[in-house]
Amino acid sequence: MWLRKADSTSKQAGPEKLRYSRYYEHDGALRAYANRAMLLALISLPTALVAVTLAAFVRLQPPTVIRVDASGMAAAIGETSGPPKPVLVLQGAGAEPNDFEKAALVRLFLQR
Repeated sequence: MWLRKADSTSKQAGPEKLRYSRYYEHDGALRAYANRAMLLALISLPTALVAVTLAAFVRLQPPTVIRVDASGMAAAIGETSGPPKPVLVLQGAGAEPNDFEKAALVRLFLQR
């Protein structure tokens, strides 16, 4: 069909009426495109539903709140699964910043 080379003699040989395609060929093509579009829509529907469900699930979860006490122990508030698992914070609240942190603060201050 479209891979073959069209020769000009075959087109000119028949009457003009025969060169036109039939109405049902166009109708069949339109139906084929409609079927492809419907198939794509039906495939996309579960994907969209999964995306909306996951977005709602993430949005409905409560935020994670972490409490840090004076000794530097951190624990998540609101977890009900077993005893709280403390997370150690290496630097306490009263510790001085090191030279790298001081230089970073000065650079950030001068940039802003």
